[in-house]
Amino acid sequence: MKPSLIPSLPSCTTFDALKRLEILSEWLYPQTLTFNRVTWEPTPTLKSKLIPWFFLAFLGVMVGTSFYFILLQQLLSHRKDPEISVTTHLLLLLLCTYYTFSSSCSFDSFFTADDLAFVIRSMWKIKGQFDQSSNLVGFFLNAIIIFIIVFPLDVCVVMILRPNLDPTYLLFRNVTIISCKMKLFLRILIFCSSLMHACMHIIKYAIVGVNVLVWFIKTLDRITTTNRRQPNFRNISEYFINMRTYRQLQIMNQVANHIIRNVLPVGTLILLLDSVMMGYMIIKMSGVVPHTVTFLEVTIFAAIVGFIQIGFSLMAELMKKSSDFIRGLKLQGLSSQRKRQMRSCQPLKIWAGSYFFIRKGTPITLFGLMAYYTMSLVISV
Repeated sequence: MKPSLIPSLPSCTTFDALKRLEILSEWLYPQTLTFNRVTWEPTPTLKSKLIPWFFLAFLGVMVGTSFYFILLQQLLSHRKDPEISVTTHLLLLLLCTYYTFSSSCSFDSFFTADDLAFVIRSMWKIKGQFDQSSNLVGFFLNAIIIFIIVFPLDVCVVMILRPNLDPTYLLFRNVTIISCKMKLFLRILIFCSSLMHACMHIIKYAIVGVNVLVWFIKTLDRITTTNRRQPNFRNISEYFINMRTYRQLQIMNQVANHIIRNVLPVGTLILLLDSVMMGYMIIKMSGVVPHTVTFLEVTIFAAIVGFIQIGFSLMAELMKKSSDFIRGLKLQGLSSQRKRQMRSCQPLKIWAGSYFFIRKGTPITLFGLMAYYTMSLVISV
């Protein structure tokens, strides 16, 4: 048999994205979770190995705080800084929200490392075996990993071509004891390394979250299909196995909601704010800012839209699949004892803190808000 002349494409499943992300991130520096390369089960990393992580997290907080300080100074000052243009103000706002979100992801990943490892290990055991092939979700997750490298490199190019455009120029402009080239080198080193750390944690939360959601949904599909094959639960063992699995999913759902109780509401608000500001800059300021900045804004805007469509839709599908499982049990003609057991089976929901839970119409609502506020900003400013 002749070998194929067309090279086979690498697999692009959601789990492949998780593995590639962990290989890249652990190659750069130790992370809060360390994955076994054979079983791919995570364990919390020893704090003694997280010195680079602590340094970059602290650096990101300091850079973000300095940007907030510049914005606050401009708001309270009667005499505005002539070197801070409208473009710089918008970049400052974008970076402030970006560092706020990344700091939330970073510190939550540290303080909830044990919980997150518990959820991943537990889901890895109870999800069972299922066929997973390359699909649109997998391609999207594998593609956004490139941002970890491309984002800092693109910013580095902008800083070299337009050294007065990025906000770090405002932090070093009055420093006279070092040369201009050394100041530019320090700015690139500080800014790009903090951006890489921030980008890594935002993308890691997205990829790990989508993988856990896929495992939840595949497990619900498996136990729901089993119910349909066993009408009236003639096989009693199947009923208890499915109920035990669903109880485990309920526990995992509670732990997962505890992990994202701060990240999801903050992230939802910041994704909305950033998409509105980037949409305005793409429409009104594409001829003012460098092409590299416009390219970066377009790709990030597309990534935000893609994640809302994929991630939030999976969160809503989790609620639908769990409701289908409960509805299927109730239609089987349960005994009075099993009916009492069913009262404690509630649909699985992803909560944004204590504010709201993700439902089917949430992505459409977010897209509507993005379009409304973007066009309002374009028309009014």
